[in-house]
Amino acid sequence: MIKMLLSILLTGMLFVAPLAIANAASVNIIPGNACQGEAASSSVCQANNTDPITGTGGLLFKVTNIIAWFGGIIAVIMIVYAGFVYVTSGGEQGKIKSAKDIILYAVIGLVIIVVARTIVVFVINKL
Repeated sequence: MIKMLLSILLTGMLFVAPLAIANAASVNIIPGNACQGEAASSSVCQANNTDPITGTGGLLFKVTNIIAWFGGIIAVIMIVYAGFVYVTSGGEQGKIKSAKDIILYAVIGLVIIVVARTIVVFVINKL
């Protein structure tokens, strides 16, 4: 059961990762964003920012934000569950290893979320 939950979590993370990065790009945190300062008033930047699909308030950013939040929440729940398993393991090596693995996979999932979101933002900014 736990392995199934972890596989679902990690698979979901592949779709969630782009969210944090897209949000960072929408508020001009990512270095190299061409639409900063005076350039933000140019027609190219205005067109990109108002596009209903890829703009800062566009559908793609909203969907990736929802997926990232969902994945992040699941990862936190899995970490809390792993802590519970670890505390209640009673010294059993199998349960301790299982708890450590769950924490490791949850953290890896969060990293994948961030990396995927970065890739999505990069690609959208290049369109």
